[in-house]
Order: sequence, then structure tokens, then C-alpha cells
Amino acid sequence: MSQKGEAPKKRNEFITRTLSGAVLLAVVLGCLMFGKATFLLLLLIIGLGSQVEFLGISRQAGVEPSRLLPLAIGALVICGAFFSSAELLLLAIGGCFLLFVLELYRGSTTPLGNIATSLMSVFYTAIPMAALALIGLRDGEYDYRTVLAIIAITWINDIFAYIVGVTMGRHRLFERISPKKSWEGFFGGLLFATAAAVAVGAMLGESLLLWGGVGIVVVVAAVLGDLVESMFKRSVGVKDSGALIPGHGGMLDRFDALLFAAPFVLFYLTIVTL
Repeated sequence: MSQKGEAPKKRNEFITRTLSGAVLLAVVLGCLMFGKATFLLLLLIIGLGSQVEFLGISRQAGVEPSRLLPLAIGALVICGAFFSSAELLLLAIGGCFLLFVLELYRGSTTPLGNIATSLMSVFYTAIPMAALALIGLRDGEYDYRTVLAIIAITWINDIFAYIVGVTMGRHRLFERISPKKSWEGFFGGLLFATAAAVAVGAMLGESLLLWGGVGIVVVVAAVLGDLVESMFKRSVGVKDSGALIPGHGGMLDRFDALLFAAPFVLFYLTIVTL
């Protein structure tokens, strides 16, 4: 395609990406701020949507994970954490063992890979959303502000890592997995995301040091989450995990960083507030 034709294409892609990003932001904000019920809905949408895409990527690697049972287990894990229900979590554990039994009757040639991938889909997508539920419901009361802050810090890191990487990036961060990521982009994202985290601490009237730590944890975990998803996609030769969000790819493409950030932030907050 000529350079003359490239410019309108890139402009259209930018407009599509911006509009879909704005819609996604509005949906996330609405779900978080409306109340507990919509917060749970958001957790299920992100968790199960990402899980569907991960299972789809896995099938391209030659395994045949179960289609519905892993999603049911994932939903039970998220709801179990949200409602602090030991019964739901026990059902989820039972579902995990049912995967083994089910494989006896499927007649697949890859039973080990099928079970492993099904369980991994729960661990990779549902457990992080369960962690986010625990963060939002700390002390038994729903507070959307901490969850919103974690999502915002994650996205701020992504935006400024990209801007700094494009304008100043020279030294590759992990070229084998993601050739475009640079150390300059990493530190640029770290700087702005940590500053945003400290600003959140100031607005909430909480420890600036604690929130500075949240910013660092989010950035490191987010970068690792992005690299892990890139590794999965690269191993099966796909560019995007899906096409649900125009200009952004799939649910997993948009929330891969959050899937790693949420459990690590929960570990951090639990340890420093003991």
C-alpha cells in the first residue's frame, strides 16, 4: 500500500481505537461506581471474557480444553471471593476434580494438556478477578476507589510507557517476546504511574509511601502480565487474543496487565497492612 493510502488507514485506526477506548472506559467507570452488583458484573465480564479467549488461544496450540466447565469454575471462584462464600469455593474445587473425570469420557488424544489448560485458564483469569473483588471489598464494605485507582494506574503506565518508548526507546526490554518494548518506556511508565499512585494516596488521605509502593507493584506486575500474554500469542502465531474491542483486540489484550497487577497488589496490601 502506498504512503498516501497509509495515512487515512492509520487515522481511521486511531479514531476507532480512541472511540472504543472511551466506550470501554465509560463501561468500567459505570460498573465500578454504580454499586456492588455492577462491580460483580464487571469482574465476571473481564474474567470470563479473558478466559474464553485464553481457551481459544490454547486450542490453537493443539490441545482440547473443556469449553463450559472451566468457565463455570471461574465464575464460582469469582463469586466465592465476592460473597466470601466457602461453599462456592468448595464447589469450584469440586469442579476442578470433575475436569479429570470428564476427560475419561471425552476420548481426546491430549488429556493431560486438556486438563492442565482448563485449570490454567481458571488460575490465569478468574483468580485475579477474585483478588480484585477482595481488594474492592476490604473490611467488608465496597469501596470502588481503590479498584478504580489500580485500573487507572495500570492504564496510565500503559499509555506513558508507549509514549516514552516510541519517542525515546533505544534499549529493548524483552526483544524475544515483545520487540517494541524498551527500558526507556518501562521507566517512563513507572515514573508517571507511581506519581499517579502517590496522587491517589493524597486524594484519599492515606499513606503516600504505601500508595507509592502500590504504583511500583502495579507497574512491575503489569509489564510481566503483558509479556506473558505476548508469549502465549507468539507461541501460536496470533496477533490479538480476540476482536471484541475494536482497535484494541480482545478482552485479554486489554486486561492482561490487570490480571497480573490485581493479585500482586492484594499480596502487597495484605503484607504492609498486617
